[in-house]
Amino acid sequence: TQYKVTCLQEAQEDSAQAKAQEEVEEAQRREKEAAEEAARAAQAAEEEAQRRETEAAEEAARKAKADEEEAQRREKAAAEEASRKAKEEKEEAQRKAKQEK
Repeated sequence: TQYKVTCLQEAQEDSAQAKAQEEVEEAQRREKEAAEEAARAAQAAEEEAQRRETEAAEEAARKAKADEEEAQRREKAAAEEASRKAKEEKEEAQRKAKQEK
């Protein structure tokens, strides 16, 4: 009967040891999964930051181009207005010169 008790104790110890080993392996598996998930989240955050940075740069470039086009349009309009005024003044001077003759 002592042999049976010893065998039973050994079996219980083996079972407890196996269960403890399974728990350790499960904990390691969960830890690995958590690390992988953290790495995926970090990668996604980095990609999102790069996407936003690219979008901001593109928007800044669009705004700069629009500002440049607006400045050119105003410059052209001012030149046209100056040319129109100069032409009017020239015509007015010619008209006055004809009247004085």
